[in-house]
Amino acid sequence: MWKMQHAVDVKIAMMKRYLFAFVFENSNQRSMVTEKLLHALAAGSIPVYYGAQNVRDFLPHPDAAILVNDFKDIKDLSKYLLQISQNERLVRKHTDWRRKKLAHHFAAMLRRSKHTKVCEICDVVRARNSSKPGLRKGIARVLRDDTFVHVDV
Repeated sequence: MWKMQHAVDVKIAMMKRYLFAFVFENSNQRSMVTEKLLHALAAGSIPVYYGAQNVRDFLPHPDAAILVNDFKDIKDLSKYLLQISQNERLVRKHTDWRRKKLAHHFAAMLRRSKHTKVCEICDVVRARNSSKPGLRKGIARVLRDDTFVHVDV
């Protein structure tokens, strides 16, 4: 599991070097927003997002990401990205949210996005087991990448 967490840390560190991060979801279903968006936000990049139509419900501020569907075509989008890269005022428009206190629900979502699903499953199992007095340590079988792995709880 350390390797998976390390990979997330490396991904975020790499994204910190770039003004933009292209975030294209595998599915365009309502509320189907993955950690891809949150990792870009955590890195401080401006996400260029294509995916769930209601993605603004998941953003810390409506301008925190540039939504591909807000543009007539790719040419207009590319013009706007070029404008941002040459204009500090536009950069701040999309990044000022980082200088403000985060809403509690968004901060929690951001923290969770930095952990893999296996970590989340283990945390839940540990919390459940630790809340039951007298329960002995056991082994949980959790699904990771279509195979079961044993995790001490």
